[in-house]
Amino acid sequence: MAAILNSAVYQRLSQNPEIVEVAAPDPREMPEMPAVPMDHFLITTRKIVGTMDVVTCFAVCCQGSRKDGETILGLAHSSIYPIHFVQGVLIEGMLKKGCEESTIKTYVVGGLLPTEEEPTSCLDQEREVIEQAERSSIVGARFNVVKNPDEGLSVLFTPNLIRISKVDLFRQTGTRGIDL
Repeated sequence: MAAILNSAVYQRLSQNPEIVEVAAPDPREMPEMPAVPMDHFLITTRKIVGTMDVVTCFAVCCQGSRKDGETILGLAHSSIYPIHFVQGVLIEGMLKKGCEESTIKTYVVGGLLPTEEEPTSCLDQEREVIEQAERSSIVGARFNVVKNPDEGLSVLFTPNLIRISKVDLFRQTGTRGIDL
């Protein structure tokens, strides 16, 4: 694990200022919205999307724009599919909505810090992100934010900013997404 987190590629990806870990938000400022459930994805022109309970899984966030400048967001919460597959599903869907491929940026967050019970819990996916970053649109990543399997990461994705927190960042009003 140390080799992955200490690699020059991960250091670059983890320092992307568009991924921000935040403390508890003011409840009066929390948006109400549906969450993308595990092993689902959503492609939208909405300006805000989110998912909850990211632990040993990953949230893959893609952002791009159409020729007219409208932003398209793609968000997937994946527990079983390889990162490159999930990224491909999101990018394909974004292209179908008119997104220009050259504008697409991908971010990956999640993964449980290895524990005694699960010493390699997320290493394969983390290794894949590092390998894919050099030849894909992955520009940011944050791994091992969750240190306890009883914690869950909340992800709130807006154009050019991904907020992550161990507390809820939005009030969930149901779920919305398509099976991966």
